[in-house]
Amino acid sequence: MENEILIPYISENIVRAQDDNIPAAVSKFLDSAGLSLAVALAKRTSGRFIFWGGYPSAERMIMLCIPDYVPEDMNPHEVFSQFSDDCPLKAVRLKKDRFSTLSHRDYLGSVMGLGLTRDSIGDITVRDDGCDIIALPSAARYIAENLTQVGRASIKAELIDIDDIIAPEIKFEEISFTVASPRLDAVAGEIFSLSRSSACEAVAAGLIFLNDEQATKPDKRISPGDKLVMRGKGRAIIGDDFFKTKKGRVRISARKSI
Repeated sequence: MENEILIPYISENIVRAQDDNIPAAVSKFLDSAGLSLAVALAKRTSGRFIFWGGYPSAERMIMLCIPDYVPEDMNPHEVFSQFSDDCPLKAVRLKKDRFSTLSHRDYLGSVMGLGLTRDSIGDITVRDDGCDIIALPSAARYIAENLTQVGRASIKAELIDIDDIIAPEIKFEEISFTVASPRLDAVAGEIFSLSRSSACEAVAAGLIFLNDEQATKPDKRISPGDKLVMRGKGRAIIGDDFFKTKKGRVRISARKSI
């Protein structure tokens, strides 16, 4: 969905969901730029909002409007199981023949070849025997009914419960470094192996996201627990504490994806 119509679209759906007072999806799948806009909108809009992609580390997510009567910290799938007739996400499991090697690009290309839009498709978790595709309900049903081949590989597709998704294993390494001050450009530079000037350029190019919002100021202060993502470079979670060294620098730990 083009970003110039994204916010009005979400805002209209928020009003509808709040009027009906039910848990509801108010967006389709958001890429990193769309997610940044939606997170900013949620911060300045009254109500409870969460973002969900089917499993905790999903990259593509939808925005949900959750009424106040729903308990805090409830699993999104449980929210819709208990308080709504429909779950806003479905999943399709594709099983391939044992002779073919297929990539994320292969699966996505075949799905898009069915005429579906990118914002109807979430993450695609690839394994040796096939993949799981998270999608909006109508898209998931369409994939399950119509996709029989990816490239030259024969495919068997079936709808599965969203809780049965096999999430990809994301490995992290513990890193530690010191900076003169916990500025975004300094911290991002250390985490993603960039020079200070390259980190500033990455911010200016819209490649770095802080807590799911697109970073715009290289001198933004980083805090313990913050989430940093750089397109093409991975993600990192900042540690819980900062420490001052004897030389007056700031020591920061982080968990970085590998």
